[in-house]
Amino acid sequence: GAVFNNAITVSRLNLSSGLRMPHLSEMLALGEHHGAMRYEIGDTTLTPEKGYQIDFTQELQGEHLSLIVNPFFNLFTNYIYLNPVDSIIDDLPVYAYDQMSVAQFAGVDLSFHYHPHFAHGLHVESGYSYIYAEGEDGISIPLIPQGRISSQLKYVFNIGAVFKLNELVFQHAYFFPQRRVAQFESATTDYHLLDIGLNMSLNFKSQLNIGVGVKNLLDQKNVNHLSRLKQYDISGPGRNIYLKLKFVIDSKL
Repeated sequence: GAVFNNAITVSRLNLSSGLRMPHLSEMLALGEHHGAMRYEIGDTTLTPEKGYQIDFTQELQGEHLSLIVNPFFNLFTNYIYLNPVDSIIDDLPVYAYDQMSVAQFAGVDLSFHYHPHFAHGLHVESGYSYIYAEGEDGISIPLIPQGRISSQLKYVFNIGAVFKLNELVFQHAYFFPQRRVAQFESATTDYHLLDIGLNMSLNFKSQLNIGVGVKNLLDQKNVNHLSRLKQYDISGPGRNIYLKLKFVIDSKL
């Protein structure tokens, strides 16, 4: 690895390799996986998996804005993966551990943080992540996460003494559709999640932190591509109202 930096930028380049032995569960599985609601079949002929990675990161740190760009590329030989097959056993879909001679993964992570001094309490953050994977002969690899954009708008108030208003937070996540799937794997539609939260505190001899908010404010149906319940079209949590209390004890025992 190598790092190059100056007053406002940092550049990092890393080359790495790794070796992974097949796990016993990948070799000897034969039956229902109760947590995933699927029937898994192992393969005792699996051989060690090798991986190679090149990873580059470019950071820009300005007075009001920070930006990070991180592309990466992975090459695997004897890649071990869980593959859905066209079969049902005991009313459960069958997944079999398999191995391909070559697999390639390429992706990027982007993030920025905007914090202007003229509006000192304002923080705007956003990140994007995407990964593309393909095996030998350009086939799609199963169980690859969908791309996503996560954003946060936060305002820090720091108002009050005994009763203190700390911050108001809006969070939004957009999950892209995943249509690049394996032969017997179902695609996933896109969805949005919007959260809002308000953090306060009561300050006496000790401090009581209070958080109130709503998760999935728009009550969107959300089925993640990697959800173990996806095959039953079971959504993640709907609209969720929460109250969080944390009492800070500051004393010597």
